[in-house]
Amino acid sequence: MKSALLAPLLLLGALSTAIAQPTITGVNAFWWLGSGILSDGGECSDYPGYCYYAQAAWTANANGAAGTPTWTVNTVPSGGSVSLSCYTCTNTVATSTAHSNGCKYDITVYVTYPDGSKSADFNVAIVTPSALTIQSGYPMDGKLGSGYQSTYMWNLTDTCNQSDSGLDGNETFGTFTPDYTDPKENWGTPAAAHTYESGSIWPDYLSAYGFTVPPPENPQSPLTGTKVLHDYPWTLFVGSQTFGSGVPVDVDTQQYYQDHGRHQ
Repeated sequence: MKSALLAPLLLLGALSTAIAQPTITGVNAFWWLGSGILSDGGECSDYPGYCYYAQAAWTANANGAAGTPTWTVNTVPSGGSVSLSCYTCTNTVATSTAHSNGCKYDITVYVTYPDGSKSADFNVAIVTPSALTIQSGYPMDGKLGSGYQSTYMWNLTDTCNQSDSGLDGNETFGTFTPDYTDPKENWGTPAAAHTYESGSIWPDYLSAYGFTVPPPENPQSPLTGTKVLHDYPWTLFVGSQTFGSGVPVDVDTQQYYQDHGRHQ
């Protein structure tokens, strides 16, 4: 009698271990590039491998579970977040809606099936361009006619502290405020620029020439402390060439002196 009872128990045990846990497959680290920006890179159409994508396609693998799965996304305060193209489906597209708090896989995704099967956690990180670091030897002050051009070189890095090449960018100005007390001060203001930068080093120029009150000077030694006007906030956005769109990676004051310019 014992042999007859044990046989079906062993068979049930073999069946239960034959069903594997459901899984999720797809890219689990992608980008936040600013509101409404799904990809960037300047050469996306010709060289997709050089693009920065704010979306990822995910697939739920049933591994024997029954029915259509339901997706769940768990986030942490001030961390990354995503929206899904569908929540009860096998295949979905995730779109970043906020970046992770640093280089962290702080989003947890899983699927559940009607029969109670639940996948292993699928951990996700949303990376974003985040900082400009001035390069050694800069700013560099040079002559420009009877005035000057002060040059900056910035290295762009992301929240994983990696240098990011091949992105679009744009700058915006705030309010230009005169610092020079002479009411005849006639320094003009620059035009905002936008560009695609193939490398991770972004050049930036603060220039003054051709004005008369006060007359711009070539860089002096030592540099003068005479302030003429300043702009705040100056902001550099990365991820788009549309002014004011993308991720702000630096915000500061542009200060124009009589013989040089500075970010402060």
